[in-house]
Amino acid sequence: MTNHTRPWTAILCSKSDTKIINQDASLVPDEAKVFIETKNPGWTLVGLVPGNHEAGSITWSESSGNSRDNNVYIDPFDMSHIG
Repeated sequence: MTNHTRPWTAILCSKSDTKIINQDASLVPDEAKVFIETKNPGWTLVGLVPGNHEAGSITWSESSGNSRDNNVYIDPFDMSHIG
């Protein structure tokens, strides 16, 4: 990792949950991704926003009563439904 870091707001997903955290990490996004995922085992980084925005952010988790297979990954940034 480079010596230079910046604050990031990281959006992470597990199989059934989403969380948003503030994390200081490398200026290089690919290096920041590796660092953040290493510090959050079991979570996949799906988004990085420059700055600290955790306090004004909200996430929703899949409900336990859904009809989907629990192993389905849901991309919170999927825009394929928009024509």
